[in-house]
Amino acid sequence: MSEKDIKVINSELYFIPAPMRVPLKFGSEVMESITCARVKLTVLGASGNTAEGWGETPLSVG
Repeated sequence: MSEKDIKVINSELYFIPAPMRVPLKFGSEVMESITCARVKLTVLGASGNTAEGWGETPLSVG
């Protein structure tokens, strides 16, 4: 199966606030919470089947 065998048919992006259990010093900044970007992706395969998956990553300090 190659990447050409699937087609993205839907994506949903969420920004999730996440408070930290303890403050984290990051350079000159003290972080007490972060924001995570979470995506839900739906794909369609060549056979007509669909599949869903999730991915998430923390967003860094600007």
